[in-house]
Amino acid sequence: MLDSCSPAAGAVGFDFDLAASPAPRALNVELTTKCPHRCIFCTRRDRLGSGSHMDFALFERLIAALDQPDDIWLNFFGESVLYPRLLDAIALAVKSGATTGLVTAFPPIGSALLDGILTSGLDQFGVSLHTMDPSQFAAIYGAGSLDALKRRVEEFLARKAALGVVRPRLAFCFVVMYRNLDQMSAVAEYARACGVQELLVQPLLGERLSPADFSGELSGSRLTERFKEDLRRAVNHVRQANPGFTVNIASPDVEPSGELSHSPSAFPGPLPGGARIHSCCVSPFERMQVLVNGDVIPCGFLLDVPLGSVRDQSVQAVWRGPAFREFRRRYTLDPHPACRACPWKQAYLPKALASRIEISEGMSPQLLRGWYAHEGSSHLWTRRSALALLSNAGHSTHLALEGILPHGPVGAGNSLRVMCNGAFLGEVRNDTGAFLPFHVKLRLPQTWDRLYVELTAAHMQQPSRRGSSDSRDLGAAIQRIEALE
Repeated sequence: MLDSCSPAAGAVGFDFDLAASPAPRALNVELTTKCPHRCIFCTRRDRLGSGSHMDFALFERLIAALDQPDDIWLNFFGESVLYPRLLDAIALAVKSGATTGLVTAFPPIGSALLDGILTSGLDQFGVSLHTMDPSQFAAIYGAGSLDALKRRVEEFLARKAALGVVRPRLAFCFVVMYRNLDQMSAVAEYARACGVQELLVQPLLGERLSPADFSGELSGSRLTERFKEDLRRAVNHVRQANPGFTVNIASPDVEPSGELSHSPSAFPGPLPGGARIHSCCVSPFERMQVLVNGDVIPCGFLLDVPLGSVRDQSVQAVWRGPAFREFRRRYTLDPHPACRACPWKQAYLPKALASRIEISEGMSPQLLRGWYAHEGSSHLWTRRSALALLSNAGHSTHLALEGILPHGPVGAGNSLRVMCNGAFLGEVRNDTGAFLPFHVKLRLPQTWDRLYVELTAAHMQQPSRRGSSDSRDLGAAIQRIEALE
């Protein structure tokens, strides 16, 4: 059964409030805008001067307003390890149950702070490392030295081993430019020597205020074709020279845009007319980004688009406020020019709304939020909570759900709560010690025309907390959702 109203085509009846999570499920917090470095590609000092710290009471209110968040990242423009109450901030973030992390250029820190970070429960500690050449390090960072950073990494690894902790996972982030492109192999070799099996490569993106010349890498806000070709060649060389080592390019802009279809997929190129954005890395239906002064913005490319301030309002008032609601509406129907050009967006061509989602048929735009990427299998993993939208033009009376529910922690069961349009339908339970296939049919309390189906797992599988490089937080593996008699 099909409904002529496509959810993302702007048809009357799409409920933007139901489509958004009840509270932010993901949070980026700028703890500080202070930083001792003057990195050649960073605009922080030009924009923010000497910087400031977030009021800790404001941070406490932020975390208290969340409800089982998926992830919390404790950095943006500043150097988070300089935040005076960093350990307290990490403790609150970890207590929320979220996956937590930060990225740092690793300036000098005391042994007590390092041990505190290592025993805090933080999930990922990313170190920005852009060269293994000492003289180039000074030119790129504007402060500090490569030898000093390497000593801190060595101390991090030694103290982690001495303390016997698995977390936080050490990661390296490499901002790539023409001037350091030939250093990628050396950084990868150093990462491997440190026991790290992955390097995140971040090309320059966006308009730059830096006086440095990046005309070879950027044309306006996009990467030049020549730089993309040279970067792909360099990444392939590192991969071939380091079997088993993962090199991930953070920007989809490096690869050419594919053909748009009815199935959402990465589309780094400009959004064509008639196409819709399905999601992005900072989806306004799930994520909130808060600057050091409490201002809320959609993302780092839209600093001039205010969505409210949690300094003056509650988190819920901003999240459900008119500015955020209007941005979600525009994101779906008439995206901001920066969103249309964004390389991180997932896009698709709208089609009629269906009453059945079969995962084996590919990714569906009706999987609105909380879903991981489709990997070509017959099931799709959710995060802790996920939302799907079905047509019920045929006025079906039941919802069918098929999938796999992982077991809970040792000594505890697991459950998957099923809600529809805000009403509780039932739950799937797994009291075994193994993954449990399930197939349930739940009665609908009303024959709504559209079904917003929310699935929430009581417990998640978190492979990274067992030493795996898989950083996903897995709820349930869904194979089919269908409205039927």
